[in-house]
Amino acid sequence: MHSRELKVTLDDLQADLTISTETVLMGMRRTRLKAEASIKPEQDPDRAFLAVVTYPDLMAVSSGKITVDQETIEVPKDLDFERFLTLPGELEGQWEEVVYALNPHFLPKVEDKEAEKKRQLTSTSASSISTSRKTTKTSQKL
Repeated sequence: MHSRELKVTLDDLQADLTISTETVLMGMRRTRLKAEASIKPEQDPDRAFLAVVTYPDLMAVSSGKITVDQETIEVPKDLDFERFLTLPGELEGQWEEVVYALNPHFLPKVEDKEAEKKRQLTSTSASSISTSRKTTKTSQKL
């Protein structure tokens, strides 16, 4: 298992986190957090995305402490979703970057339109070749 330390200091905030590659237990934690967020859906689409995608991804593979205004929050134990939403975007951005660098499989696979078109053309061509071979074999038998 690989891990990276993330240390961020911003005004009244000090974050000292360890981010790891996903283990089986971490994967289950991520799945559970996603399921819990799906059960109680958010009305706001931005909050919904954060609840179902970002928060579970970060919480599943992170541990450490965030100190804000002299209050220390244990991650992930004490960092609930509502508190997570109040963290500075700069911290979240750096945190997310490390999580996805170590766990690229967390990111949805997005194929661009050109790659999708190529794939479709290739599968159509392969299908045509396969069909013409069958036809040729049938013709030879006659």
